Amino acid sequence: MKRSSEQVWDEYLVLNAQLGNQAALRRLIERHQAALLVYIQRLLGNEADAQDVLQNSLLSCCRQINRLRDPARFRAWLYRVATNQCRDWQRQSYRQRERQVALDQVLPTLSAEENPAEDDVRSILIRLPHDDRSILSLFYFEGFSVKELSFALDLSPSAVKTRLYRARARFDALWRDDEG
Repeated sequence: MKRSSEQVWDEYLVLNAQLGNQAALRRLIERHQAALLVYIQRLLGNEADAQDVLQNSLLSCCRQINRLRDPARFRAWLYRVATNQCRDWQRQSYRQRERQVALDQVLPTLSAEENPAEDDVRSILIRLPHDDRSILSLFYFEGFSVKELSFALDLSPSAVKTRLYRARARFDALWRDDEG
């Protein structure tokens, strides 16, 4: 498998971070922070919560970087950490406050340049179960391969394909309901 220069650079930074180089760890975080925030916002649908979960995810990453055995899998591992943090945050939120936030408050406002269909996609994504949102977001928005999803979600490749199929079907059903 051919690796990009970005992947090689991440591996180099991970190895240095594991040796205690704080500058390398900071650089890793800087490289992935913005994209990770977008992913977390997509899962949670709320910018304030996403900022908190991002901080928790990055803190967990810093604390556990030495546990990562394969530096080539850093990006997938980081997204696994974030996905788990989102799941924990949602569980905690539901226990603390059993209220339903209105959909228009959850969805980020779209600028005038954006395609109105994006609003439809976001409104459907936020209505899907967490596992469906995360797998669809990682595959379509973050560009993860089935192999990367397998590692990030701790599933077999066949389980990833099955979940993708089912998540697409649930998404499609909601899409059709909204159109009809």
